[in-house]
Amino acid sequence: MLPFLLPGDPESAKQSIVSTVYHWMTDADGGFKVFSPAIPNTRCDVSNRFFQLYEAKDPRKSNLGIQKDYRALVQIKLDSTDPSNNGKILPYRLPVKVYQKIVAAMQPSEDEIAMGTQPKDMLNPFVGFDITLKVTKTDSGRNYDDTTIDGTATSMLVDGAVIARTPETEASVVKLLNEKATEFNIVKDYGYVQPDEATMTRAKAVMIEQFGSSTTLWPHIQYAQSNVVAPQAAPVAATPIAPAAITPEAPAAAPATATGLSDVDSIVANAMGNS
Repeated sequence: MLPFLLPGDPESAKQSIVSTVYHWMTDADGGFKVFSPAIPNTRCDVSNRFFQLYEAKDPRKSNLGIQKDYRALVQIKLDSTDPSNNGKILPYRLPVKVYQKIVAAMQPSEDEIAMGTQPKDMLNPFVGFDITLKVTKTDSGRNYDDTTIDGTATSMLVDGAVIARTPETEASVVKLLNEKATEFNIVKDYGYVQPDEATMTRAKAVMIEQFGSSTTLWPHIQYAQSNVVAPQAAPVAATPIAPAAITPEAPAAAPATATGLSDVDSIVANAMGNS
């Protein structure tokens, strides 16, 4: 497959690859998502609490799941399981490991550059690099460690063939990609979703009752005791959950490193594996 830089976007993978961070919470009514704003080096109150628990090695962190999704428009060049997809341009959920490989190819480390590695223009429809997905099923899910990025630059397919870059083909490709970006609006369809008041009310109760957050969390949302614990046959006195011994505020997320991966990416990768 070949991912694309969307026409008109800055030349940045973070613009053409839409990423969202969300936390997974559970109460007596089931599980639900709370999205975290997708702003570089910014954490929401839920993320702050997660990182406090994480840095304090508090076991409750495992119950405040953190997930990160990556979406991009890609051209599927060869689909052995469904040949009808060959040549199609579609939105695709990038597994964490594949996203990491793309960023590493675009931004090699200083040591890799010293050894002769050159940055790859991974999102160029004329001189991009194909990604060959190799999936291994394991007990913990799908593993993408063996996925490879081709060493030779190539173009997208038009009518089943690679194309040369000319003023005419460039104009037609830009037109096509703009049409696909309109048809599949990955920012609108897969981007950040502002939690509504009902979700925030539910999340506030979970944060206070399960994770020891202050009742001042989201002051515009009124706290009402939830039914986090399933109803019992007889009333059971609630036992307050003492906050862990942690610093009041977690430090701000570190800027992206030479590999382009923030601490959120690294921790999420550890938590999610390759999925």
